Amino acid sequence: MQGLSFKQLARARGFLLTEARPLDGALFKHRFEAEPAAQVLAELGRYQNADGGFGQALEPDLRTTSSSPLCTGIGLHHFGGTRMPFGSPARGMSCATGFLLRPLTPIDVCGEWFRATPTSTRTPRGGTPNTEAWRVPLITVLRITLRPEAVAAGSRHNNLRRNVDYVIETQASTGDWEPTGSWGAVYPTEWEQARQEWRGCLTLQMLTSLHAHGRIDAEARSLRATPS
Repeated sequence: MQGLSFKQLARARGFLLTEARPLDGALFKHRFEAEPAAQVLAELGRYQNADGGFGQALEPDLRTTSSSPLCTGIGLHHFGGTRMPFGSPARGMSCATGFLLRPLTPIDVCGEWFRATPTSTRTPRGGTPNTEAWRVPLITVLRITLRPEAVAAGSRHNNLRRNVDYVIETQASTGDWEPTGSWGAVYPTEWEQARQEWRGCLTLQMLTSLHAHGRIDAEARSLRATPS
């Protein structure tokens, strides 16, 4: 069974630590190299607003600085992966839950999904799919079965195995994985920034999932990883 090689892992590590967002680099070092969670919390803090919620394009397609339930959920997900309890030094995470529990306005639920920048008009979320990437069946299977115990894993074992093979084979020479969709035809400048951020997000996600599925070669497996 094909696995991600040591060289492939090293290339991905290099990309995450030099080209990706500092948050994704900190998450990689925490999950794979047993670094303390302090740097993850520090980087997450850069995306948290005064209202307790998360924004600042923590979700790369959502280019607004304002807090949103989507970005706040992502922030709490990353915090949960550190296994740290609420309270000092993670007091800000309690504020994030407060943001989610407050009454939501229509702009909270819908409007934020369409903003490209705080001063822009509207950007459709998602955009035109890259049809080349969909020539391999069920390209997204690994994305919905990030851990072996995921419900979908048992019923889609063969497709999952094929998809994992495809993911390993399609890692870029730069060590990252590219997003399969683009809205760059509408907002090319904003998309280039989002695309770069997505490359780091997807690379971290693929490495975490490949490790959980035992699809990183033994020589590279000495790196410690924790699920997210």
